[in-house]
Amino acid sequence: SQKESMLEDEIVSKGYQDAVVTTSGSNVNVYVQAESLSNKQVNEIMNLVNGELGAVTVSVTREPVK
Repeated sequence: SQKESMLEDEIVSKGYQDAVVTTSGSNVNVYVQAESLSNKQVNEIMNLVNGELGAVTVSVTREPVK
């Protein structure tokens, strides 16, 4: 959807190599390509998603950089 694409662009603009956002009902999965992901970074991504999509359950998964 348009919001998913916008979130992906916003996450990538924060310095991540790539990001994929998928939604299923009130569950949102965010896959981020990064060398590492701190709790602070995960919280930042969750806050970004909640700010855009409202009260949803967000799961953030780190994908290794190829």
